[in-house]
Amino acid sequence: MYPFFYMKLFSVRILLFLCLYCYQCFLLAGQWTIQLENDVTFYEDGNYTNGLMFNWQSDYFSSDKRSKTLPNVLLWQKKLLIEQKADLVNWGVKLSQRMWTPSEIKIEEPQPFDRPYAGVLEFELHSAQYTNQLAQKNWSTIGIIGPSAGAEKLQSLFHSSTGSSAPNGWQYQIENQAVFSYSYELDKLFIRQKSFSYYQWEFSGHGYGSLSNLRSEIATGLTFRWGTNLAETFGRLSSHYGQISNLTSLTKHYDFTLFTRAQIGYRFNDVTITGDLPYHSLVEVQHPQAQLKLGFNLTFPHFSILWSVNAYTRDYQSDSDYWHGYGSLSLSWRI
Repeated sequence: MYPFFYMKLFSVRILLFLCLYCYQCFLLAGQWTIQLENDVTFYEDGNYTNGLMFNWQSDYFSSDKRSKTLPNVLLWQKKLLIEQKADLVNWGVKLSQRMWTPSEIKIEEPQPFDRPYAGVLEFELHSAQYTNQLAQKNWSTIGIIGPSAGAEKLQSLFHSSTGSSAPNGWQYQIENQAVFSYSYELDKLFIRQKSFSYYQWEFSGHGYGSLSNLRSEIATGLTFRWGTNLAETFGRLSSHYGQISNLTSLTKHYDFTLFTRAQIGYRFNDVTITGDLPYHSLVEVQHPQAQLKLGFNLTFPHFSILWSVNAYTRDYQSDSDYWHGYGSLSLSWRI
């Protein structure tokens, strides 16, 4: 009873903290985003199956005004970034929920050889600085995994409203546990060339790391973009979940970008697989990882849409399918 009570209290505190920050953000200029991810794009219904995110990103300001503009709670994060000259800085907040399920959700009994049900609810603070050749981003996150994350209710409601198969095993999900993380990402331009008219193409490299009791991992990869306004929007793509940078503040008329992003990495731990369960699980984490993303971004001064298809290697060793995928749709607007 007591652990459950403290987890509920923890969730209430996160919600109150979020409401306070959202109220402050509403009074400021910036960009709002809602993002939905689902594996129905790949005709799947298991593994990473759904993500829902609400995000606010501030307008950009020059680095010499950073200490005056960043919230006090984010000042420690800027000390972990490499100092840059002539850069732009911004910050943001995010609330997100993600869920994972076994490959077969109709089964009511525990599935010790398949990944368990898991839901995560997280609140996040983000800060970043950009130039047209180098970008740095970092995130500090607090959240909860388990029944208090509310994933069971959301998936059951969605499946019942769409006539999909009912998920019958959520009573065997990963149990309640607080989760924390700090993540960092660096993007470096390799080459940018004019294509024709107003279009350009570019290659860049990136490195990403996350220190977390949820998922600690490191990754590196390459990004190719083709489109308009590439120098001004460099580094706005990310390997971090739900990171949608403010593009509407950078667009004068409209911009269009096609992109592909590939990376390899190593995952040290994954509580969505190895967390506490009411049964004995035989599933082990697949440590080497790879991801591939392909998408486009269409941006206007007050509205932006981003669509991508994402493929990733299996999360656990006994998975019979080596690759899985999901689609991602993000809608952003300025108030």
